[in-house]
Amino acid sequence: MKNKTIFCRFSALLAVVLLPVSYASEQVCENDEVNYKSCDNQVGWYLGGEIGNATTDIDGADLDNFYQQSGLSANSIAVDDSDTAFSVFAGYQFSTHLAIEGGYIDLGERSVSFTGETTDLGAFYDNAEHVYPQSGAGLSLAVVGAWPITESLKVSAKLGYLDWEGDYLTTEQSNNVGRDSISGGDIWIGGELNYRASDKFQLYLSAQRFELARDETTNIALGVRYYFGEQQGSKRKSPTKPPVFKKAVVSKPALDSDNDGVIDVADACPKSNITHRVDNKGCVVMAEQLFDFSLIIYFANDSSEIPEQYQSKIDELADFIQKYKVKNLKVYGHTSAPGSSAYNQKLSEKRALSVGEVLAQKFNIDAQIIEPIGKGETELIEQGNTEAAHQINRRIELNITERLLLPSKK
Repeated sequence: MKNKTIFCRFSALLAVVLLPVSYASEQVCENDEVNYKSCDNQVGWYLGGEIGNATTDIDGADLDNFYQQSGLSANSIAVDDSDTAFSVFAGYQFSTHLAIEGGYIDLGERSVSFTGETTDLGAFYDNAEHVYPQSGAGLSLAVVGAWPITESLKVSAKLGYLDWEGDYLTTEQSNNVGRDSISGGDIWIGGELNYRASDKFQLYLSAQRFELARDETTNIALGVRYYFGEQQGSKRKSPTKPPVFKKAVVSKPALDSDNDGVIDVADACPKSNITHRVDNKGCVVMAEQLFDFSLIIYFANDSSEIPEQYQSKIDELADFIQKYKVKNLKVYGHTSAPGSSAYNQKLSEKRALSVGEVLAQKFNIDAQIIEPIGKGETELIEQGNTEAAHQINRRIELNITERLLLPSKK
């Protein structure tokens, strides 16, 4: 994270500092018949495209953790975290050192194969459809700062913004069982090694880093740019007067103390966190985020005591309540069919109450936020008169969904 922050700062600083330097450099080249070839004559409008390989920074262990956080008994068995990526764009080269370009970027497809078990297939698929390696595609705008190494080679740093969208599909045996769609707008960074093949063509090798809503993606690509219109070199004429050398004046970049991209004189929030997105006044942009937690606990016959094997799940539930400051939690208690309806109703209520008692005694969580609801034997999962059916029906169920307004990450 530290290296990426440093590179991002360098990209932004490079674009700001090189703007005045670029114009001064071009003026020298126009009046220097001997050395003008050392200046890049590829200026003006251009078109380009690139193709590469994009890899999402995620593995099976990460996905398994996401399944667990979603309350799923599931494991990934195969993860395809990379695919062919491409982009097409148009741009304008203001000078040797500065260009701006906009276009379309597609980071390719991703997939994960997983297996799991559940007693509620609908709820299982509802949760599973949100777990995947992230990718996306959309429109991008970037600033390119460059510096020549030789007459044909130069290095470039890029700072861009990607307005992306990703659509995801969950299938079982070729049948669609769920889908998810996510979008966002994020800053991305990159670097290039450029080679001028001719006055009109430039080839380059690039490395780019994208940070989507959750996962980061690295793209290594090869690209080409085609410059059209009158080239700078064709305008040069032998000077009729001795060359006049002008001193280049490098202006000092405006101060940005919190490094959020908004200079101090225009920054209404001068101490914003550099990892958060800010608006044009330098204040953190807040965004709604969804957090959910699901849990099912099965009980012994005629018992409301939570079995020992569920203690780790209770610990996770308590952590979720405390972390996201849950204000209300409904717990539904159920029983199997044997016994009278009145007795089963009371037993289901005691089972629902047992969760609140454990949370209050072990974690000092206010029992008032727990709403126990007894369902008795009215919502049986299995209708059969077998021990296996009774075991599945003796249970409590809970599901928490919290929508929080949190700072938006870059």
